[in-house]
Amino acid sequence: MTHKTMERKAVAKIIEDRHATKRDFVTPITDLQFRSVPGVGDSFGLHGVPLNTTATAEKQICGHLGIPFDFFTDTMVGAEKEMIVNRLVEKRHAEIVEKNETARRKSSESRTFRFHATPNGMELYGVVSEKYSALDNVRIAEWLRDTKATHNLEVVKGTGLHPDYSRVRLIAPDIKIGGHTPMIDIANSENGLNSFAVTCGIYSFICTNGLVVKVQGTKEYRSRFIHLGNVDVKIPDPDILIEIAVNNIKTLVEAEKTYIGTASKVKMANWMGGKGIIQKDVNGIIDTANRFYRGGDTVANVVGSMTQYAQEYNGEHLSRRADIERVAGELLATAPRLLAA
Repeated sequence: MTHKTMERKAVAKIIEDRHATKRDFVTPITDLQFRSVPGVGDSFGLHGVPLNTTATAEKQICGHLGIPFDFFTDTMVGAEKEMIVNRLVEKRHAEIVEKNETARRKSSESRTFRFHATPNGMELYGVVSEKYSALDNVRIAEWLRDTKATHNLEVVKGTGLHPDYSRVRLIAPDIKIGGHTPMIDIANSENGLNSFAVTCGIYSFICTNGLVVKVQGTKEYRSRFIHLGNVDVKIPDPDILIEIAVNNIKTLVEAEKTYIGTASKVKMANWMGGKGIIQKDVNGIIDTANRFYRGGDTVANVVGSMTQYAQEYNGEHLSRRADIERVAGELLATAPRLLAA
């Protein structure tokens, strides 16, 4: 198959254009309201203005107010939501006034409301505390424009830029080992759900969408930055990441020669569960192995089954996809010890 890529500068321009539509608004959480209007619908509001909100933003609002989100969405009706939300907001405001709180305490009630432009107008995509440090995707755009590398780096099409979880994958297509090429994976969230992370990996041209096996390099070359405090993001040297990825490609090629039986497959499935892969996903991986990977008869085919199944998670579920790919990378590295135990 022919892989589909974009130039780094083109992706940087997309990210920068999106960033230009973002607006942050800092105000106390007590400025929120909720309205339920029969025949019109339910919505949160800020200073009396109705808000277009994502599910994540609503979940974060509920968290700040102490309302269980599942109960809010699955059990409460509009009128109940209006009564509870507005009562909690009024109570919070009354406590501040009554106690004549200090400026520091008043400040602690402030939240950053994060908006971006959509075809339907401005949308609230995140509500974060005063401790949150913005590490937006524009940092990725800067790196895409300015970084220098020995090998040509191209961005894989299909890169996701969802505010909950963004992901930019770059490959070095001039390096080909056994149908694989090195990859650099940059992931981020712009509303506090995930940290800013950089890893190296493997990109394989095996199925229609390609496979991605995230592999863990040494600690000094695998970077993760939490959205707290004064954060200085320094994405590692791409040449070093490519070198680590090449070494792991060689490991994957060797794993294609490591055949396994039923007992080993069961051991691997149990190991996946211990790494946080839910049973539904384990079953999906087994089904993928049976359909496309000769029943997972080698370590490489088990890893391939995991990464192909992971592609079913897209959009706001991209973080789940990344979790499965991360565990696949761990399996590749630990399989010899796991099978020998």
